[in-house]
Formats: sequence, C-alpha cells, structure tokens
Amino acid sequence: MGKGGQAEAGTEGKAFDPSLVGAFANACPGCSDGACCAPPATTPPEEGSTPASTPPSSPEAGSTGSAAEEPQKKPRYDKSLKVTTDPVGGKGDPADPTNREQEWTRCMNGLTEACLRGDGASQLLTPSFEYSVPVAKLAKQLTNDMHSIRDDHINEAKAILDAALESVGGSAEVFERKVYGKEVDQATAERHIVDFVTQHKLQDKLWVRFTPNRVSCVGSLQRSRRNSQDHPEVRHTLFVSTANKLRKHEVRQFVAHEIGTHLLRVVNDELQPWRGSSGRKKFGLHANSTREFRETEEGLATINTVLHSGGGAKSRYLFREALLYYACAKASKLNFVELFAELAPYMPSPRRRFGLVTRIKRGLLDQSLPGGSGKAQVYFEGALTILRRDFDVDDLRLLYSGRLMLSEMDRVRRLAHTSFITLPCFAADLEAYRKDLRAMALLNGLVAPAAAKKPSLKAVASVALAVATVSPTPPPRRPTPPAITPKRTKGAAVEALATSKLFHKFLAAKKRKKRSPRKAVKPAKASPPTPPAAATPKGRKPKPAAAPPPPRAPKLPAVASPKPRPAPARAAKAPPKLPTTPTTPPPPRITTDHWTKAQRLHAKHQARQVAVLATTVVELTLP
Repeated sequence: MGKGGQAEAGTEGKAFDPSLVGAFANACPGCSDGACCAPPATTPPEEGSTPASTPPSSPEAGSTGSAAEEPQKKPRYDKSLKVTTDPVGGKGDPADPTNREQEWTRCMNGLTEACLRGDGASQLLTPSFEYSVPVAKLAKQLTNDMHSIRDDHINEAKAILDAALESVGGSAEVFERKVYGKEVDQATAERHIVDFVTQHKLQDKLWVRFTPNRVSCVGSLQRSRRNSQDHPEVRHTLFVSTANKLRKHEVRQFVAHEIGTHLLRVVNDELQPWRGSSGRKKFGLHANSTREFRETEEGLATINTVLHSGGGAKSRYLFREALLYYACAKASKLNFVELFAELAPYMPSPRRRFGLVTRIKRGLLDQSLPGGSGKAQVYFEGALTILRRDFDVDDLRLLYSGRLMLSEMDRVRRLAHTSFITLPCFAADLEAYRKDLRAMALLNGLVAPAAAKKPSLKAVASVALAVATVSPTPPPRRPTPPAITPKRTKGAAVEALATSKLFHKFLAAKKRKKRSPRKAVKPAKASPPTPPAAATPKGRKPKPAAAPPPPRAPKLPAVASPKPRPAPARAAKAPPKLPTTPTTPPPPRITTDHWTKAQRLHAKHQARQVAVLATTVVELTLP
C-alpha cells in the first residue's frame, strides 16, 4: 500500500478522542513533543458558575453573574476615518518600474536639471526599466483597445496648450505656479482630505493611504469589490502619492477628482436598483470597465479637477489632460528621449516630465522605439464629450447617481433614485455648476460662442398659439379733451343753415306749396238792413249809431309773377394771400363709436402679428 495505508495501520487500535481536535488544531507540523503541543490544563467549573466554553450571553449561562463583570462589546465596525502612511519600499503599482530613481540618475549622466529644461533634453540617455511583473504581460496589454493610441483630437489639444501658455505670457512655469500653487507638506494635504470627507459624511467608507511607492500619478482610488451597503465594514482605498511634492491647489484638484467624483459615484451606485454585478446584468448595463465607461468616468472627474484650478475662471484650461493626450499621440512616432524633449516647452520640471514619459512608455521592451499606452487619453476625450453636450440639471443629477456611461443614461432615467443621492459640495447648486461647465467649454474653444439661435418650430409655435389665444387688450384710453366751441361767423351760420335737416324740410314744403293750385274766392254776403232807432227818454241825448265796418275787398286769384333775371355774376376778388401759419386742429372728441373701432383695429393688429410670426417660423425651419 501507499502512504495512506501506512497511516491507517499506524493509527489502528487507538481510540479517537474528539476533545483533542480543538487543542491540536494549530499544533506544530511533525511535532511529537507532548509538552509543546499539549492543551492547557483546565479546572472543572464550580457549581453555579458558567462553563468557560459557554458565552455569558447564551441562554445556558446562569443568572448569578453581574452585568458589570461582562466584557464590554466592541462595535461591529469602526466608523471613523482611517488614515495611514506606508513605509518606503512597500508594494506599489505593479506597472510602475522598480528602478525608476536609479534610471533617472543614470540617464542624466552629469547633466543638470537646468540643462534638461531646454535643448539639452535631447542629450538624456535612454532608460532601461525593470518591473515586478513579466514585461511580456505588460507588453501584451498595450495591444488592447483600452491602451490604443488615437490622434483624432490632437489639434484641439495643441490649441488648448498654446492658449493656456499665451494667457500667462508664454511661460509654462508661471502657468503651473498660478494653477497648482505652492508646495505643501503631508500634514496640510491630510487636513484638507479629512475636512472634505467629513463634510460629505464618508468617514466609514474610506481608507486614506499616503504612500511613497506610487510615482506615476498624484494618487488613485481603489474600489472594493463588495457593496458597502451590504457589508458596512468594507472600505474603499485612496492612495496618495508622496513621491513628488504636493501643491496647494493640486491637493484640492485631487480631492475633487478622486473623492468628489469617483467615490461619490460609487457610493450613489450602491443605492440604485442595478447595484451589484447581477443587477447590472439584469438591466443590461456594462459589467466590465470599457473605454467608453472610462471616458465618462474620467471625463467628469477631469472637469471637476479643472474647476478647482487656481487663478479663477479665466485659468480653467484643460492643460494637463491636453498634455497627456498630446504626449500619447506623439509617443506613437517618437521614442523616450525624443518625447522627453518634445514636452519641454509645456512641462519645465525635468523630474515631473520624466515621470510623465515613464507613465506613457511603461511596458515597452525597448525604450528606443516609438510606441506606448494611450490609456491616459480617456481624460481629455471624456471631458470633450461632456463639455460639448449642453446638459440640463436633471442630466447632471443622473450623471452623479451611479457608475453610468453617457449611452446608458436614457435607459435608467425612469429607474434611478436621484432624490437622496449625495452630490459634491461644489455641485450642490446644479444650475450654477452647469453655467461653470458652459463657461469652461467656451474658454477652451470647444463650443462656438452663443449666436443668434434660431428658435425651434415647437417653441415658436407655442408662442404664436399663446398670442392668438390671449384676449385682445384694448389700447390705452386717452382722456376726453374739453369740447371747444368755435366762434360762429355769418358764413358759418349760413353753411350750418344750408346743411340742417329742418332747412331742407322747409324748402321741400315751400316747393310743394308752389305746385298746389289756389281755391276760387267766394262772393261776399249782403249785409242785413239796419233796424230803426229806438226812442230815447227825455233829458238824455241819443247815442250816435255805430258806423258799419268797411266792406272787405274781394280776394283776387293769385297771378304768378315773372321770375327776375339773375344778376350777372361778378368775378369775386381773390382775398390777399396772407402768410399761412400752421394751425393744429383741435383733437377729436372720443365717443363710443371711436372706442369700438379702436378695439377692432387692435384685435386685427394682433391677428396680423400672429400671421407674420407663423410665416417666420415656417421660413426659419425650412432647409
């Protein structure tokens, strides 16, 4: 038999003691010394006491023990912010060269940093890097689509670099001093990070590690694979590089990039219905980190980085990201030393420039050949895509609701929980944040200045409909002027008489009277005989008799008299011409008829305006 049979034969005849399993679980392998690996002696428990193997909180424990004797329970996890500093020589980024400092010293070959700032940069020796992982594995990664080099936006990148330097007089050192500020120590950087994390209540979700072993960038966020909502003890790790001196505004930019963008999107994504790999697969979202997702994630982080640049809104150029894109595009045609000399006008510090070229060229087997990684180009490409799209407030809130790509926003718009997500402090007012993004796009020349924008057919039609449905507003009523009675002259009286209705009626009656014939005159009746005078008494005188009335003359028939001939018209003398003085006629008196007419005219004018507006809409929308 084999070894298994010998073991079975050696243990044959011995009884199995289950009490020794826990005692010898951690015994030394191959140790036969009983004193070394024997379990400690235990005393039998007294009556009424709790056995040692029984926890005090179990139901089997007696009730004789007091609560003060029980050990105080520790919290399940620590909610405070964890900040540590790694020792020198620890584990860093596996893609970073392990002999970077040695190669920097060797490649200078006696050259000074002042010499490497200008034309002397081409005298740098070609480095030869070593890695902690096989170089063949790194070289294979350069063939992926994530690391492919593109040059579609090289003109925009070059224009931004030149415009940024021109804004400060052409000196890259002045621009860096203005945008990034002075150097600060680690304590100042740590204080700023702690304040930002505390303001957003993320102490229990982050572990800050200051490390001198990461030389390729300022820092990075390493996301945990487990959901911190389901596992509260899980923390995401923020690496802060101390290999290069940190600068004042650069720390603010780094915090807005890593915590204000990456970490908050991760935390908000854990609250959504699609959280976890199974949820993303259910809703058809991306499962792996693709280049499109990296463009959205890093593009938004880049915009927030530039927003915290020193110098105000007039210095918010995409300088560093444009430099990365430009350097990657040039790396496909230049070797290490040539690329180092090409970037001298834009990055005056030789040590920082050496680190930038190392970041692009790492993984190449031979640094004297062109080539490199284009992974760093996603920062500039994503920023261009976001800035050229005029997002509204709802789109910006949705962009912070989770780890989404721009192409996935419409798919999850109705499912996303956006009411209780955490927004960064600099984007609390989304309308002001949107205006800052628009101003940044104009400064970098990514969008054209706002010109006379043609209104859309829908917008103008809605305005025309609103104007047409509004009731016509009457024009403002003028105050009624006092009635002015002009002085009536003789000519005016005659003219008024000739135009009056009563005068016309009089003339018509007169004509009718002339046309009607006269009636015949009847003969006068004979007067009766006078009676005899009566006798008068004595002493009185008789009254004289009244004289008879004279007879009336008989009426003769009317004879039409001949019409007199009209006198010859004399030429009227023209009155002497006097100098005419402009006389303003008295204002007309407004009556009810005038008011009704004004209302009709106003409504007609509004209808005409609507018609003209509708015609303009059609003309603007036609190709």
